[in-house]
Amino acid sequence: MLEFSNMTTGLACVAHRLLVYVRHAAPIESPDPIAAPHFEVPLTQATLASMLSLSRQRTNALLHQLEDEGAITLQYGKILVLDLAILRKIIVQNEPE
Repeated sequence: MLEFSNMTTGLACVAHRLLVYVRHAAPIESPDPIAAPHFEVPLTQATLASMLSLSRQRTNALLHQLEDEGAITLQYGKILVLDLAILRKIIVQNEPE
């Protein structure tokens, strides 16, 4: 498991937390059988912010960045993780050296 320090970016911390959550959750099949499965994370932004010791506003901005990258989709009271590879890439790119 990755160890995160104070030098790790907020974006990588959010990506890591979502990836860890998905590892413990069962996939929810996409309604489109051709599309890749997605994973539902039933956390509110406020709960995720509290878990990461970030403000809800900062967490919201970071989640929107992940959404812009195509890694997630935000829905009321939950987050759909669409692409685990993007989350992993963000984590690796933001590891402190």
